[in-house]
Formats: sequence, structure tokens, C-alpha cells
Amino acid sequence: MWLSNSLARWALLALIALMASGCGFQPVGQRQVVQDQRFSQIFILPIANREGQLLRNALTRRLNPYGEPSDPRYHLIVNLSLTTRSLGVRAAGDTTRAQRVMTLSYKLANALDAVVLDSGNLTENVSYNVADYEYLDDFALNSAHERGIEALSEQLERRLALFFQRQADGRAIVDEQL
Repeated sequence: MWLSNSLARWALLALIALMASGCGFQPVGQRQVVQDQRFSQIFILPIANREGQLLRNALTRRLNPYGEPSDPRYHLIVNLSLTTRSLGVRAAGDTTRAQRVMTLSYKLANALDAVVLDSGNLTENVSYNVADYEYLDDFALNSAHERGIEALSEQLERRLALFFQRQADGRAIVDEQL
């Protein structure tokens, strides 16, 4: 009796696992960005300022891990703007906490005729503590920039993967929040 119950449980678990794998189930929280072969055909144009250089490097690591394409099919045009807001203010008027708003606007264009295939805006807010010492301020701001740039590059990678997936499926591209 015990053996048949145990066998039935294992069979039920195996059936559930097969059904879950066949329906497209993907665990939440696991990085599941499709590494599309078309990513390797994207040339990322230079981005202004130091933060733009860091963003371009992060995007290159994600989209072109084996090097930039020699004959690109797509051009990725990216603009990055930064603004700072005070979040925490002391009675004396000193800022104790700040938020950096990083806004990325992008266009994916055909390299041959410059027709824009996809475009959009992405925003990332990163907060950091403002210290009384300049070195600590610089360190906190640089750390916030790194976090924001990594988040923006991941968002853009996902957005482009969605674009290519929908293009392959023949569905219309709509601007939606990821």
C-alpha cells in the first residue's frame, strides 16, 4: 500500500513537471532574456558624457559580448540625461539623501537606410546618501550611477529582445512598459 502511494506521488510530480515545462513556465526572478542572434548585428553609436560611455560599455557587454559587428544590420542610437533631486534635507538646508533620475531614449534604426524600427524611453531612479565628505559623496554617486546604468542596460536589452521576438512572430510592435 505504501509503495503504491509513493509511486503515485512520484508519477503525479513527474506529470506536473512535464506540464509546467510544456506550457512555457519560467521561474520568477531568474534572468530570462533571450540572447537573440540579431543582438550581434547591432552597432551601438557613441553616447555623450562619461555616464554615456559607461552605458555604452554595459550595452556592448550585453548585446555584443564577442565584439562589435564588422557589418552591422542595425544602429542603436542612445541619449542619456541625468537629473538630481533632493530627498532628505536637514533643518539647515543641507541635503542628506539624493535621487538621480536617469532617462534613456533610444532608437533602433536599419543601418542601410536609417529607417527607425523601434524607439522608446526608459527611466531609472537611483538614490544615494549625501555625506559631509567629498570622497564619500563621489563614491556614493559613482555607485548609484553604476546601479542605474546596469538597470538601464538590462531594461534596454529586454526591450530589444521583445522587439525582435515580436518581429519574428510577425506581431505589431506596441510600446509597453516592461
